[in-house]
Amino acid sequence: MAVVSKEYYNGTYGGIIISDDTEFEKLSARAEGIIDAFAQSEVLNWKYAEYTALKDIDAKIKTAICQEIEVLYHSNGMQAVTGGADCGQVEMFGGVPLAVTAKQNVLQVLLEKNILYKGA
Repeated sequence: MAVVSKEYYNGTYGGIIISDDTEFEKLSARAEGIIDAFAQSEVLNWKYAEYTALKDIDAKIKTAICQEIEVLYHSNGMQAVTGGADCGQVEMFGGVPLAVTAKQNVLQVLLEKNILYKGA
């Protein structure tokens, strides 16, 4: 089950209107995967389980996923993750656009929970 439902995205987050439910589901799943991959790249390896437990309840993680949904949507939808979109000034992570604000939210949560990898 997705961390961010369309109801949460439209209601709590107040996201842009994505009328096609199928497109929303695809974007939401992909956005969650991108945020998870980014978090995993930044978290201490032995603390990743703590992140996965947080993502279902932490508002900043949910906000990061919503922000990433919007970046993907504005970057030509699913073409953004298949290489067919012009992502402009968006920061790239693993070949896909990553919302800078989403990145900041994830890093803040990891830092607050003391699970951020800070280097050797």
